[in-house]
Amino acid sequence: MSFAIPVFIILLAVAILAGLIIFTCVRAYNKRLDRITKGEVHGTHSRIPDPSAVTTAVFRIIITVVVFISFIFISSIYGRVYSLPDRLESEMHSLNIRISELNDKVEKIGRNGSETSYEIKDISGNRVKLRYEAELRSFSDDTQVTLRLNGADYPMKQDSAGIFGAEFETDLFAHYSESQILIRENGRTTVEETGFPEELFWDVLPLPQLTNTVREDSSFFSPKYSGEYILTVNDPSGIKTAAVTNIIDGKETGSFDALDKIVNGLPISYSDIPDGKDFVIRIVIGTESGYVITYDMPLFTAGEASETLKIEDQQGGLLYKLEK
Repeated sequence: MSFAIPVFIILLAVAILAGLIIFTCVRAYNKRLDRITKGEVHGTHSRIPDPSAVTTAVFRIIITVVVFISFIFISSIYGRVYSLPDRLESEMHSLNIRISELNDKVEKIGRNGSETSYEIKDISGNRVKLRYEAELRSFSDDTQVTLRLNGADYPMKQDSAGIFGAEFETDLFAHYSESQILIRENGRTTVEETGFPEELFWDVLPLPQLTNTVREDSSFFSPKYSGEYILTVNDPSGIKTAAVTNIIDGKETGSFDALDKIVNGLPISYSDIPDGKDFVIRIVIGTESGYVITYDMPLFTAGEASETLKIEDQQGGLLYKLEK
């Protein structure tokens, strides 16, 4: 719309200018004919052009200008339409993030209005000690609250007005497919969502999340790729050591210390990666709590590489493995 208004003004100005040119030419031509009729001028030769020729020339110029402006206008519209999917994808990504955040909040607020949270107290091996709390919107002195995880019940005591809590020990690497809050009051039992993660270790351990930007270095014979990536973790204070190894088609091509980059969320650059190759980074993180996390993350792949996560204890005992 903002581009259409200047186009209209330009076309209007061109039309007015063309009208003035034709009007001036016709007026001058008529004056000369009048002088010839009165005998004031002898001979028909004149530098004043024939109005029909002027009109034809002006119309051609107008058509040329209109075609040129239309071409620019259509190119502008095409550019906007062509970039529309990228803008929509960006907007959808932002919208999905907001919806996800809203869903997380909704999961923490059940029909009773309960808000839930948990705090890690201690970690040893595959066992974790934590405190879980639920704050109820409505309650009484007779309200009884129980946390149920995979069939195991943990009674919750009221520590202050409306805040019920329980401390217990559980498996850090278990899959919690069942998690409920049972609220008993006046002989009735209601069930609330817990907000408890299905796999606790994803929230507890410093597992890296990857953001990757790839650029293609144009080459007619052998195109290559370069770019940079950022590795972020939910709690960098729990990291003791961190290293990254580059792997191309299954062969290690170099390793480097990445502790500062990961802790501070700084970009890590790469270059000269041949086309059609599997490029994987292997992140090895040692935690203050004694875990060794090995994470193979493909930056781009020709179809062979896969994402692999392995978590071990200090003695090399396997605690968790995932391949996808």
